[in-house]
Amino acid sequence: MKEWHPTLNEKSIEDYVLGSNESVHQLCKQCGHAWEAQIVTRTIGGHGCRKRVHEEAAQEEFAQPPRLK
Repeated sequence: MKEWHPTLNEKSIEDYVLGSNESVHQLCKQCGHAWEAQIVTRTIGGHGCRKRVHEEAAQEEFAQPPRLK
């Protein structure tokens, strides 16, 4: 996993199975946000940093001019 937290995980990445339901610490390489996630959601589900996703969505929302109905 590209965003494996280098100091908060007790075990090494090699000690886990790819589709494991165990939660581990992640560290976003773009914004520095740390969070816990199940390995399966990261490796198979493809989920990433929620903070960055929410920030990007908010920027897109405010970048669009308001629509008149």
